[in-house]
Amino acid sequence: MSKYIKGFTPLEAALLAVGLEKHKQIPQLQYPQFLPETKSEQFVPPKTKKLMEEHNEAVTEAEEILKALEDETILAYQALRGEKNKTELVIYAEFYNDETQESILLERTKLTKESLALWFTNIGEVEKANKFSQTIKKSSKPIHINKFNKGFTAEHCALLATGLDNYNDLTTAIKMSNEQYEALDQQAADAAIDFWYEIDTDPNLENDMVSVAIKLKEALCDEIEIAFECQVYNQTVVEYAEIGMTQTPPNQFTDIEIYKLSFLNNDSSKDIDLENTKITKSSLAIWLWENSHEDLAKNVQSNISECMDEAATHNKNNYQQSTTNIEKLSMVGKETQKIRTPNSSLIDSLGIMAWLLSQKSNTFKIGDKPNFSQIKKAVESSVESLGLDENEENKVMTSNLNRDIKVAFDQLTTKLDSK
Repeated sequence: MSKYIKGFTPLEAALLAVGLEKHKQIPQLQYPQFLPETKSEQFVPPKTKKLMEEHNEAVTEAEEILKALEDETILAYQALRGEKNKTELVIYAEFYNDETQESILLERTKLTKESLALWFTNIGEVEKANKFSQTIKKSSKPIHINKFNKGFTAEHCALLATGLDNYNDLTTAIKMSNEQYEALDQQAADAAIDFWYEIDTDPNLENDMVSVAIKLKEALCDEIEIAFECQVYNQTVVEYAEIGMTQTPPNQFTDIEIYKLSFLNNDSSKDIDLENTKITKSSLAIWLWENSHEDLAKNVQSNISECMDEAATHNKNNYQQSTTNIEKLSMVGKETQKIRTPNSSLIDSLGIMAWLLSQKSNTFKIGDKPNFSQIKKAVESSVESLGLDENEENKVMTSNLNRDIKVAFDQLTTKLDSK
């Protein structure tokens, strides 16, 4: 008997109430057999005898409940026809003995599970009532995934993207999916013999979405491993460049970004824990979108199209980040190496170069001092001719150069006067 069924016949309700729901009819009582040669009872082990007694008690109670429910069903039917309601029971689906609909067919008429729970409660059978109030998904109450979190494990990402976020893990989703398919198969079989009823189902478990979630989790674990390699590379590429070495980039790159790393046994010296490492929600949506899974991406982030526009101008993927780092550091160690001259001495040197220019050409001299504005103009002209003003990111800034040269020359002059 499926737990997804919304309505129960009196017989089904009686069997479920006493724990005999695996039977389609109330079974026979069990007694020890008589031995024909001695005309005495066959010896029965104590454990087996106890099981027999428990079985007989359940059978007797089921018969009593069935008789009571059939009487109450007739009262519920009378209430359905407008007579005074004398029972808590409510008919879910009624069947009649003939076309006149004057008498109800008790063997097929169904009662709602909610009214059965209330009926058993009111007669003091709370334990039996709970079997009906918890009929739907009584084995595992779903725990919703918090969609407001910024980071999720691969498993939660898979559930979120496939619309299965009512389940906290794939194991529960798989179990509920199997039970739902069994219920639907049973419903179809019963309908074939003109025994129709409705069942509660979770539409998110349809279309084989559980299988999609399983495959998605596996793919995300692979992507997390790639994302970790990219993260390590990005964190160390600067250090390598500073010492004039080039680090070999990863073979693969991904849109997935790690939100919180987790290591096996919580030991950072161990391998990364792919199952518990969390990735960012936004990168999951982008990764799904880029891999042509638009519907799954929208389940994760409804405004994914806006996110994609933003991503186009800000941090598209790890590969672009790495490329930018390499470009910025490509000259480090080749032309300048590491600057070892103190800043104060560099400023003095700038003042000396301004003085040298003023001694070479009157254009760069005003009175007995360098002409700071003319030096700035000459530098700007060279910047333009060399094309160093075309790239906004690497543009040579000269707007305050004349003032800075003057500061350098004044600092140099102060040192000369103090000699």
